Amino acid sequence: MNFLDINNENKNVVLLIHPISFTPQGMKEMVADQMSKDYRYIIPELSSHGDSTEIFESAESEAEKIAELLIRNNIVEMDLAFAASLGGALLLHLLNDKRIKIKKCVFEGCSLTQKARFLEMIARKTILGYHKRSKVDRNYPLHLIAEKTGEELAEIIADTFIGLDDESIKNIIRSCAFVNVPNLSHEDQEKCIFCYGSEDNNLKYAKKLIKKRLPGSKLKIWEGYNHCEKIEKDNEAYGRFLENEI
Repeated sequence: MNFLDINNENKNVVLLIHPISFTPQGMKEMVADQMSKDYRYIIPELSSHGDSTEIFESAESEAEKIAELLIRNNIVEMDLAFAASLGGALLLHLLNDKRIKIKKCVFEGCSLTQKARFLEMIARKTILGYHKRSKVDRNYPLHLIAEKTGEELAEIIADTFIGLDDESIKNIIRSCAFVNVPNLSHEDQEKCIFCYGSEDNNLKYAKKLIKKRLPGSKLKIWEGYNHCEKIEKDNEAYGRFLENEI
């Protein structure tokens, strides 16, 4: 697993896990560059993204790869772990991995949907069709993404999406429709903040699951924002928010 290791002379560690169709470099620009240079930033590259030629198999297998990466580099304690969208499913498993210690976890737009077969079927058909068209016409995803994120991030997201293989896309969709929420201790639940835009489709189900399975965690709602829009459109403020949680 490739990864960025930024400011590795620093002691305090921040782990950043990127969402689908993103890269470690994009995560650096959107998050790490908006935060203090006093932290060491570890940003793994998920399978099938960027330069990775591996197939994305599951959230569990990716979480295990990240854990092995951290342990191999003698990083067993982190001040903060932040994960966006798909990355949240991985972070849930990392938090439950007793080989490493995470003091605070922030999840942005994390799907907490379980056994959503119909949702998986619709999303798979829609996204694979979108992917097929994008490979033929790069401007198709580029234009749509730029409206949400701006042109600079749109280049990264569009090219990464086009580079995904179909098998990885199917497995990523399944990982988001069949999220395996581990039985976290109350202590670990208290480390968690789940953030959603008020217009995010994931929010409704997340509210129910957090109340039932993760009652010790906190829920933060960004009014007027959609899925992951807060961090995309206001990343300077988001960086300050993350620093305040350390």
